Amino acid sequence: MLLNTGSLPASAYDPTALSNPQQNINSIHPLILLLDIEKQPVIDSGLPISTRASCGECHDYDFISKGFHSQQGRTEILENNNTIGVFPHLVSPGMYGKWCSMPNRQLTPADNKQKEEFDFGTPDWLRSCGTCHVGGGIGEFDRKGRKYNEVEVRSLSNLDPDYHLYSQKYDRVISWDWQESGLAEVDCFLCHIPNFNRIARDTQMREGYFSWALTATLLKTGIVKEDMGELVYNPEAFFPDKKVRPQFLKLGEPGVDNCGQCHGFAKTGKEAHLIDPFLSHELLRGTKKMGRIWSSAKIKDSNLNLKGKEALDFSWDIHAEKKMICTDCHFSPNNPAKNINSTWESAYLHYYPPTLKWLDFLLKPDHNIAKGDCYPETVVDDLDNSMRGCSDCHQASALHQWLPFREWHFKKLACEVCHIPKKYFWACQQIDLTIFPKGVSKYRGVIGDYKNAKAEVTGFQPAYFLKKTKKETSPQIVPCNPISALLWFDSEKGRPAFSHQVRRAFYQWDKRFQLQMRPEVSRFFDNNRDGKIDDKERRLDSLEKIEFAKTFIKQQGIKEPQLRLEITPFSVNHNIVSKGQAIKDCQECHSPKTRLLKEVEIFDYLPPGIDPHISEIVPKEFTKGPIAEYKDGKIFYKPTYLLSHFYIMGISRNPWVEWVGRLAVLLSLIGTFVHGLFRIMAHRK
Repeated sequence: MLLNTGSLPASAYDPTALSNPQQNINSIHPLILLLDIEKQPVIDSGLPISTRASCGECHDYDFISKGFHSQQGRTEILENNNTIGVFPHLVSPGMYGKWCSMPNRQLTPADNKQKEEFDFGTPDWLRSCGTCHVGGGIGEFDRKGRKYNEVEVRSLSNLDPDYHLYSQKYDRVISWDWQESGLAEVDCFLCHIPNFNRIARDTQMREGYFSWALTATLLKTGIVKEDMGELVYNPEAFFPDKKVRPQFLKLGEPGVDNCGQCHGFAKTGKEAHLIDPFLSHELLRGTKKMGRIWSSAKIKDSNLNLKGKEALDFSWDIHAEKKMICTDCHFSPNNPAKNINSTWESAYLHYYPPTLKWLDFLLKPDHNIAKGDCYPETVVDDLDNSMRGCSDCHQASALHQWLPFREWHFKKLACEVCHIPKKYFWACQQIDLTIFPKGVSKYRGVIGDYKNAKAEVTGFQPAYFLKKTKKETSPQIVPCNPISALLWFDSEKGRPAFSHQVRRAFYQWDKRFQLQMRPEVSRFFDNNRDGKIDDKERRLDSLEKIEFAKTFIKQQGIKEPQLRLEITPFSVNHNIVSKGQAIKDCQECHSPKTRLLKEVEIFDYLPPGIDPHISEIVPKEFTKGPIAEYKDGKIFYKPTYLLSHFYIMGISRNPWVEWVGRLAVLLSLIGTFVHGLFRIMAHRK
């Protein structure tokens, strides 16, 4: 079942691409034919562009699409309830199969046999999450390795999640027509051209026209335009031999804008001071989750209503200021220019001169992009720390002569602890999924509505967690932004309640298919009787409200519903400041007012009987002891458990050390007294 796309946004088409023929003339990429799935020029057929056919003429498309951006866990399907990630019932360690509070959906296992256990089918995953993920892998092949459009659906179970989806509006599982939607091939343009159109692509993905999505990405190039709601090709963009004119397409290395469209706001150049984290829509998850801003401009010059920004005479990130781009660190592992070879037989080598030949690299560029090892990423863990870390570029010991016990600090503290002392933007703090299925969110670091450009941004200090990395044998202290989700948990099934169960419990469709709260629920929560339920009225902040809500949740087949508060730490790794702004005062950590143990608000109200859980991605042995403090009706994360793993001078108290110290003082006093007594006696003699 597909929906009518309607007309694309007016901003989708950029007519200046025609009036400025020189904007893409600098591309060194050879001229290409844009082909459809039948390998016919699209300017003739009018069909969607196929990158498998177009780009696959020179590049090994299948090899490229094995990268984790395309697979997102599809090739790492977990069995036997593997506990990697947030919950033990995960389907995979990647976003294709891992539960997340945003968007609060769960991929249905391939062997599912129950309608009641059907939540997220693959077609629905692509319509929702596929707007950020680049296509290929999940968008072309089912979990058995078959192409979607080559499988006879009639031969399958009517609950096969790769060929069906759960319709919340009609409250039933329906089949998906892969012939009509087409496949979501790898969208090479999304990453490899500067004038991509993310909004237009998302429109096609959300409406279920997967094969047209990467064609829509070209709407700002002038190659494609919108005509009466249809995507058509512009003849002026093609040579007589049907190859694309160079001024319309600039294929090359991904820029910061390309990476930033998913991973967080990113901009360099003359307009780097114009911070627009939404690009007119809410897509930049890296910004929302970690407050990530990649900009070469100085913070004081930004257009934000940022408190005290006049004194912030430094850039958002020192690496951006130095004109570094994302691929300087997150590169293709087999790029000859980077000289990284994971198959070295001699572990003692730091450098291995023989590299892949350039022609071989262009045929098979590895798209398993080099990555670090941070919370809560669990996809392709064998690639953790494949990128160069801080110490691979900086001579830390030479730069920190002032720091006592340098090597000990480097071993126990991540560099970001001192070099990201504060985030000068907002980030998600909490999401309440108890009554409203899409959740009610609150953001830290901002006063008022974070979507309002005039809201005052205050920024926030990161919270500190422990992480055991593969590089170190002992845990390190790392800065994070903890996001807490209050949710209903089905203790019998061992998983969160599905969002459609919460929706059915408290809402119903009216005659116009608009979602409305059930009258009996509305009457109960409407304390001021104004006919509206605001966020505060919706809170489950009393036993009476919780018991009332439970009766409706139980009607959805959840026999033993529990309220749970899950804390997921998101690592803070970007927005590095230089030595002038980094922490250099020892008292910041080594004093009773240490920043390491500073309490951080994680939820702004306290449901009775709630015990916060740190996500299972955090090793359980690292979180022994209390992690929460309750006051003023709110819940705070308090990392006092750090003291059970580290002795921090100025904070830690060891009972044996205390007693030895007291005994030493006592013995000194006794010795002094005895010595003085003998001197007095000797003097009298």
